[in-house]
Amino acid sequence: MALDLELRKGYLGGTDLAAISGLSDYTRPGDVWLEKMGQRTFTGNAATEMGQDLEPVVAMRHGRKFGVTLLELPPEPIYHPEHPFIAANPDRIYADRKRVLECKTASEEQLYGQESPWGEDGEPGRVPLGYLGQTNHYIGMTGFEDAYLSCLFLGRSRIQRDYPIPFDRDLYDLMIQNGVQFWRTYVETRIQPPVELFSPEMAMKAVAMKARLEEKKAKALESTPQVEAWAQHYRELSDQIDALTGKKKLLAAAIGGWIADQGGTKVKHSLGSFTFKQGDEKPAAVVFDAEKAWAQLVVSIPGLASIPGPVLDDLQKLIGEVHAACTTTVTPTPTTPTLRPYWAK
Repeated sequence: MALDLELRKGYLGGTDLAAISGLSDYTRPGDVWLEKMGQRTFTGNAATEMGQDLEPVVAMRHGRKFGVTLLELPPEPIYHPEHPFIAANPDRIYADRKRVLECKTASEEQLYGQESPWGEDGEPGRVPLGYLGQTNHYIGMTGFEDAYLSCLFLGRSRIQRDYPIPFDRDLYDLMIQNGVQFWRTYVETRIQPPVELFSPEMAMKAVAMKARLEEKKAKALESTPQVEAWAQHYRELSDQIDALTGKKKLLAAAIGGWIADQGGTKVKHSLGSFTFKQGDEKPAAVVFDAEKAWAQLVVSIPGLASIPGPVLDDLQKLIGEVHAACTTTVTPTPTTPTLRPYWAK
């Protein structure tokens, strides 16, 4: 759906709220503020243009796969009943039930990458966090039951996967709350948000963390006598393995020490051989602990999400102090010496 870029300055949409809530991998809250202030206008790129051009194709393929009729809504956004500066622009809706369809395109490299956020076809909610927040927002704004996110992966196979998106009321309410605070604190006052405060490593990333924790809680199951028996046996085996592993390490150290004392790196025996390698030294590294920084900010600044304008200068100074307090020089432990056995067949 092509959006009116000038109209978008007057409200926060689904992608904006996902960015403000720290769910987006591409857009930060500061970018959203610049857009609303008219200081930055994103007119699109090759990827977004491709997505807009292929949106009808993605919708058509989804409808054909599930045998459903889809409706395209008018271009006017749906506004929040209490907060007129929050709106939604769903791509399609089902004609026969209260369900939203969000259409996306991505590359096959993103689908098959080593840390791909995309799940298997039909796997509920296994999409990038930004898309999950955006689609969840559309469900809440329309008052519908759930959604599907359909993504066409561009490449040689042109595979299309469809992901059910259940409605998460807590996440929706939290995104709305973040949007209201962001608009009233920074957009209405035209005060630029601190870059450090609104980086993905800082405060608003807590929304993504909360969503993951809630998901884990929802999947926790009650134990049974069979599970208790398995757990007990597993613990006993683990204790035995730990004891044997300790003895094995002591024996390896003795063999490795003997090889080193003799000035060699390998010793042959009747069962094969042992090869010994000394550990390598590593340089010290400066490490910034983002989680510690977040905890320090929470302690130092009560009411973090609604900081008034007069204290912004002090905040900038405090963030620098927090950064210094949480940045330490860590001397890595040298690589552990290794003993590699070879057993003759």
